[in-house]
Amino acid sequence: DKVTPEEYQALLCKLHYLERSTKHLTIDEGLDEDIHSHLQHLAPQAIPITHITSNPKPIAPTIQSIVERENIDESFKNPTISPSRPSQPSQPTQDYKQIIHYSKLKEGISIPWVLIIPLVAFLVFSNGLYGGIVYDDAVAIEKNGDIRPESSWLDMWKNDYWGNPINTPGVWTCKSYRPFTVLSFRINYILHSTSTFGYHLINVVFHSIDSFLVFLIARVVFDYKNEDKSKFKTEILSVVTALIFSVHPIHTDAVDSIVGRAEVLYTCFFCLCFLTYVKASQGLRTDWIYLLISCACFVASCLCKEMGIMVLPINCAYDLLFNYDFVDILNNLLRGRLTLVKNKVTQLKWGGFFGRTLVLFIIGAAYMVHRILFVGGLAGITMQYHHNPIAFASGWDKWRTVMYTHWIYVRLLFYPTYLSADYSMDCVPMIKSWLDIRNLLTLSLYASVVCGVLFVTFKKDSTYKNQLLLSFSFYLFPFIP
Repeated sequence: DKVTPEEYQALLCKLHYLERSTKHLTIDEGLDEDIHSHLQHLAPQAIPITHITSNPKPIAPTIQSIVERENIDESFKNPTISPSRPSQPSQPTQDYKQIIHYSKLKEGISIPWVLIIPLVAFLVFSNGLYGGIVYDDAVAIEKNGDIRPESSWLDMWKNDYWGNPINTPGVWTCKSYRPFTVLSFRINYILHSTSTFGYHLINVVFHSIDSFLVFLIARVVFDYKNEDKSKFKTEILSVVTALIFSVHPIHTDAVDSIVGRAEVLYTCFFCLCFLTYVKASQGLRTDWIYLLISCACFVASCLCKEMGIMVLPINCAYDLLFNYDFVDILNNLLRGRLTLVKNKVTQLKWGGFFGRTLVLFIIGAAYMVHRILFVGGLAGITMQYHHNPIAFASGWDKWRTVMYTHWIYVRLLFYPTYLSADYSMDCVPMIKSWLDIRNLLTLSLYASVVCGVLFVTFKKDSTYKNQLLLSFSFYLFPFIP
C-alpha cells in the first residue's frame, strides 16, 4: 500500500479541488502520515472532517476512487514522470489547472443570459407599448418645439428638457438640461411623428439593455475574491439580481411613461461608465483607453439626466474597495498596524489610483462648472407651489420631509404598492413637527443604515464586506443630489 510519486501528486492536486468543492470530507487515519497531515492542514478551516478509525482502506484505492469519481481523463490519473529523477514541482501546478479547467466545464452556465434577461425585461413591460400620452408626456412630446424637424439642431443644446430657454428671465424652467434625451425624442419624431408606439418601444428596449448591464455589474461584485474560480454561484446570484431589477414594479413610471426616457438612457450610460472603469482600473496599472471610454460614458449619462454625475463616487468606491481593500487599511490603521498600512498606501501610485481619481475629479469638476455657468445651478428656478411643495419649504420642515421621502423609496423597494406617476400636488404631506409619527420611520431607517455600515466595515473577518459596501454605494450615492 505504498504511495507512488504519481499517485501522491495526483492526490495533492485533488485536495486543492476538494477544499473548494466539498462540504464534508471523510479521511482515513490509516493514511500515510505526510498525507494525513496535509489533509489536516487543508481542511479544518472550511470543511468538517470525519475520521475513520476502523477498517482503514489502503491508500491506492482511496486515491483511485477520488480520481475516478470526477471522471478525469487518463492523462491526469497517470501523469508521466521520469523514473530516473524526482518529480518536478511544475507538475502539480499543471495537474491542478487541469482539475480547475474540468470544474469550470462541469459548473459552467450554458444558458445564454445575454438573451434571456433582456427578453424577460421586455416581455414584462411590453404591455405598455400601446400606451398613450399622459401627464408630462404632452409637454415633452406634443409641445416641445426642439424635437420637431423645422427647429434647429442647436436649440436642444440651449434649452431645457421641455424646450424652454434655460436662462431667460421670467420663463418657466426646471433647469433640467438633458440634450441627449431630447435628441432621442427628436429621432423618434422624425421617424413616426407623435405616434406613441415607437417612443414606448425605445423605452422598453433600453430597459432590457439596462437589465443585462445590471447582470454584468452583479458579476463584477459577486466575483470579487472568488478564489476557487467557480462561476456557478456567481452566475446564479448575478442572474437573480438582474431578474429582480428587470421585473421590479418600481420601474413602471420610468419605463412606461415617455418622459421616463431620461431614466432608462442615463442608467444605460451610467452602467457602461462603471463597467468600462472596472476594465480601466487594473490595480496598480491603468488602461487609459478604457478610462477615456468611461469618461465619455459619464458625459453621455449626465447629458441624459443630471443624476449621472453620481457614477464618479461609485467608481472611486470600487477602486478603493476592490483594488486596494480600503476597509482593511482602515481597520489596520485603527489597530495600530502601521507597517501594513504603509505597505498598502505605497501601492497608490500616480499611474494607478491617484491618476484615475484625478481624471475623475477633473471631468466631474468640468461638468459642475458647466452646470453653474451655463445652466445656472439651481438658482432662478421658476415653478408653482403645486409642482413641488418641498422646494418651497424652508428650515427643518423641508429637511424632515426630504429625509422621510428616503423611507418611502426604501419601502417601495421592498413593498412596491401605491405607486404613483406624479408625486406633486402635496402627495407627500409636509412634516411640520418633530412629534409627527413619521419621524420615527425616518429615524429607524437612518439608524439601520449607519449601524449596518459600521457593522460590515469593522466586523472582524467579514467575508463579504467589500461587496456589501459597494452594493450599498449604488443605492446611496444617487440619493445625494
